[in-house]
Amino acid sequence: MATTTTTRMFCFVLVMVLMGCCCSAKIYKVGDSKGWTAKKGTYYEWAKRKEFQVGDSLMFEYDSNVNGVTQVSTRLEYQFCNSLSPKLSTTQGTIS
Repeated sequence: MATTTTTRMFCFVLVMVLMGCCCSAKIYKVGDSKGWTAKKGTYYEWAKRKEFQVGDSLMFEYDSNVNGVTQVSTRLEYQFCNSLSPKLSTTQGTIS
């Protein structure tokens, strides 16, 4: 009986450890230490070196004196650069 309980506990702990290793979401700072800049081609090279998983987040850090972020609600607003009624607008310097 004790062996069965010990085996079950071992299996439970093993599953929890494996889930923690395989299922943990990561936060990636876009551009790493350089942050978000307007350099052409920078992000393709940056992303090429990463392995993103479902549940991961991207954090954009930018100079709030120069840039801001506006989130629009629809595809048409995005395509026509219409930010008259934004879903979100911020100049705090970091967004994810």
